[in-house]
Amino acid sequence: MIKNKKTPHVKHEIKLQSKSNIPTSA
Repeated sequence: MIKNKKTPHVKHEIKLQSKSNIPTSA
């Protein structure tokens, strides 16, 4: 149950980290 609710949250966090990783790596 928790995994289902955490699935969208994790996806959002990954997208945020990916966006933050681009400038950080640059």
